[in-house]
Order: sequence, then C-alpha cells, then structure tokens
Amino acid sequence: MNLKKEYKLPNRDNFNVSLEKINNENEYCLKIKENVTYRILGNDEEIKAVDPSGGPFISIGYKVDNCIVKKIYKKNNFGIVFVLEKEKF
Repeated sequence: MNLKKEYKLPNRDNFNVSLEKINNENEYCLKIKENVTYRILGNDEEIKAVDPSGGPFISIGYKVDNCIVKKIYKKNNFGIVFVLEKEKF
C-alpha cells in the first residue's frame, strides 16, 4: 500500500506540521518543528482528535492526500500516532 513517508499538513499560522511514517504498518507520528501547543480530544486509550495551534483539526476520518485517518493513539517514543488507510474509490 505505498503511502508517502511524510504528509505536510496545512497550518494557518505557517507552522511546519506533518505526519511522518514510523513503520511499515501505516503508522505516522505527529511532527511539529516549532514549539506549538495542541489539544487532544478524548483520553489516552481513545483519542478522537488532535488540534494543533493553527490547525488542522485532525480527527478520525480526516483526509490526508488520498488517505483517511482510521485510528489515533499514543505510543511510547513517538507521541501521537495516526493510522492511515488508502481511500477506496
């Protein structure tokens, strides 16, 4: 399922927000180069969305390029992890 190594996300404050691939299981960690705060909606066991300052609001079902966010959770050494799945047309 050839997904990109990195997906740059739009941010209205021009912060560098991206999802970077961490393994072959379609898992991506949230990377923000600047010191930006973000809100987590949900709890450690069931994260529903992540909202970095300036956006984007990333929730289950959020579309990234031709992929959809299927799951969000915390993982040691990686922080917030997003599982992406290629969109079926």
